[in-house]
Amino acid sequence: NNLESRSYKKMETAQLLDIYTDNAKIENEQYLIIMNGEKIVIHIRIDAFVSIEPVTISLGINDQMDSRICVFHSQLSGDHLKMKKGVNEYSCEINKFPLVEGIYSIDVKLYNNYGETILFEKNAIRLSVQNGNYFGSGIVPEQEWSWKLFIDHSWENR
Repeated sequence: NNLESRSYKKMETAQLLDIYTDNAKIENEQYLIIMNGEKIVIHIRIDAFVSIEPVTISLGINDQMDSRICVFHSQLSGDHLKMKKGVNEYSCEINKFPLVEGIYSIDVKLYNNYGETILFEKNAIRLSVQNGNYFGSGIVPEQEWSWKLFIDHSWENR
């Protein structure tokens, strides 16, 4: 049956082995500490029990109230990924990490070419984001300004 061949079960398809960044420090083995405004590369390692092409990867960033703040999604960025049987490593590069100071979690989700979820790892890792010099102005915003993320921009006088 063709429908049965398209059905994947999470434990039969893939398993998250690791999620990490190149430049983050680890605090109490609980949080990755990163600075906003820095280039961040998030790596995930997946053990796949079958080959799937294409595969879509989504990293959902949630705040402490478990509200989704943003998502880094391979299909939305136009990246075509493959998953071969065995260990696969994927990297998501974020040129200027946009979140303000706070504690966040990352959900990892993989989809097959039919849009079916083949792996979902809720709260795969926790982030402790610290304020950096996001805009390069030397000004670090105060938390009372109550915003959730930075967006790179500039002004000019006309």
